[in-house]
Parts: sequence; C-alpha cells; structure tokens
Amino acid sequence: MNSFFLKNNNDNNDGNNNDIIWLYNDENKYLTYTSKLLSINGLVGLYFGEKYFSLMILFTSLFSYNFWRKPKYDWRRTIDIYWTRLLTPIFFHHAIINIDNYYIKTIIPITYTSAIYLFLKAVNMHKNRNRMWYYNHYLAHHLVFLGHSLTVGYEIIKKKD
Repeated sequence: MNSFFLKNNNDNNDGNNNDIIWLYNDENKYLTYTSKLLSINGLVGLYFGEKYFSLMILFTSLFSYNFWRKPKYDWRRTIDIYWTRLLTPIFFHHAIINIDNYYIKTIIPITYTSAIYLFLKAVNMHKNRNRMWYYNHYLAHHLVFLGHSLTVGYEIIKKKD
C-alpha cells in the first residue's frame, strides 16, 4: 500500500496530526461540490432505467464526497482512490468495445485520459505545495462528469431505440 498515490508526502507536518492533508485555503469545499455533481449522472441514469453504470457513478460520488468533506490519509481516501482505479478501465473498455457511435467512442476515452492527466498533474503540484493544484483536480472532476454524462446518456438512448 505504499504506492505513489497513497504516500503521505504532503501532509501538514505540524506535529499534531500527520493524517491531515495539506490544504492552502479549504480547496476541498470545491471538490465536495464536484463530487456531488457526479451523482446527477447516476440519478438520471437510474431514473431512466440504466442501472449498471449509474450505480457505479453514485458510489463514486459518495466515496469522493466522503473523502473531500474532511480529507485525511485514512480509509476514506484509500477507498476513493482504489474505487476510481477499479472503474477507470471499466469505463474505457465500455467506450471502446460497446459504443457504436464513432464520435462518442472517440470523445469518452479522450475525456477520461485528460482527466487522468489533470489528476496526476494535481498530485504532483500538491506534493510540491503549489496552491493551484486544486484547479487541475477540479477540472479532472468536471471531465469525469462529462465522460459519465456521455456514457449514461448513450446507454439511455440505446435502451430507447
């Protein structure tokens, strides 16, 4: 469990609580908003009968929100990271194998790849205590929202056809 993403490289190091993640100005509140935003895809999908991806997205939203409301190096962060790592190849595979529309088949992997890039950039910036790290993470959340919107929307339309 000592991977790059789980290392405690950028904690507060104030001697009091080494589990608290370094934040410059409560950036986590913006990430809680985008975490809740993801639930829209899941709820809309469930409303229209798409259960498979919608439930995964709802759990993603729940895990992400639960972590960002009080970000610490604890089990909530571990669940959030490993859940996302588990689902990323599932969403890529679905886009490449199961989606027939060329444009959507192209846009979804590009969207998720861009989100991964921004996430990794945010991790590096955070490690170096660059207070602008959260813009990249915030944008990554929005790109994931776009990718999930396309995935769920495609599945809803496909069921109606």
